[in-house]
Amino acid sequence: MLRFGLLILLACCGLPCAAQAAPDATAQTLAGDWDGARTRMSERGVSADFVYTGDVLANTSGGTGRGTKYMDNVDIRFAFDLAKFAGWSGATGLIHIISEHGSGLNAHNVHSFMGVDHIEVNSNATRLYQAWIEHHAFDDKLS
Repeated sequence: MLRFGLLILLACCGLPCAAQAAPDATAQTLAGDWDGARTRMSERGVSADFVYTGDVLANTSGGTGRGTKYMDNVDIRFAFDLAKFAGWSGATGLIHIISEHGSGLNAHNVHSFMGVDHIEVNSNATRLYQAWIEHHAFDDKLS
């Protein structure tokens, strides 16, 4: 986790980059520009997305028992333009972290084969879902 924190610190602090217009985060996102932080990150080649999903589910009849459960899922994604971020032309990267919490209604009250919610998990966990670097070369004929 320390390495991840250092990566974010580098993204927000001071790597030199070419001057380009940053996207209008106020118009494109619900949370706005975070007092200019999204713009500064974009200028350094980093974009961040945070998605929170919370579900309250109830089994009112059928299954193995009545009950109500709460589940949530947090997606955190950082996309990198590595030309701006680290001077590596033609390269991009992504770090995607998922955090899932809450006991499932299916496991305790329904016991169906299909499940009742797409964010249902057996145990609370925070994981690195994916991390990759892609480099385009030879006029985008190879990546």
